[in-house]
Amino acid sequence: MAGSSYNLIQVGAPVRFNGKRDRVEGEFALVIWENNTDPILTGREQTGMPKIYADIEDLHIFQGHYFTNASFEGNTFLQMEMTGAQPLEERQLAQMKAAMADMKPFGWRYIPKVGGPGAELSLPILFPKRVEVEKAWTGGGAVQWTELSPKQNPMQSHIIKALAELPMIEMAPVMMVKGATVLMAAMARVLE
Repeated sequence: MAGSSYNLIQVGAPVRFNGKRDRVEGEFALVIWENNTDPILTGREQTGMPKIYADIEDLHIFQGHYFTNASFEGNTFLQMEMTGAQPLEERQLAQMKAAMADMKPFGWRYIPKVGGPGAELSLPILFPKRVEVEKAWTGGGAVQWTELSPKQNPMQSHIIKALAELPMIEMAPVMMVKGATVLMAAMARVLE
């Protein structure tokens, strides 16, 4: 973004695409909240990433405790925190750098028909990116969803409710990464 920054929260799931031509493993973005309109519009309409708006606070740091939240018009729907952050060992950091150098996120470019049900456009999209990792930490953490009513968040309450209702099977170690994400828009393509 030409040197500027913005905050985002992505919820995704590992997937495998087995099409007529393409066989790709990556992550399917279920929803991406961002607090800047420009990347929402370009990422959603051009490459099928499910981007929507939320107020996402900058990361707060207090006595080794990292936390943030996401809200819509003053109604908080997600709180995240990290505690006990410890830097990754060199070997682990090298593995993370290698794994994040060639990521394969998937989206679904969907444009509904005007005035009727169905789609004008419905296409699976591969939108490659790489993350240039400088430093990384691991620790404990927590994620807390707060369901909002349709009155509090008319367009997103069903998304928040679905995510809040997912069972918490286990909490994996939390990862915090300092680096840069390079979106390779020129390499984005329709999967077949």
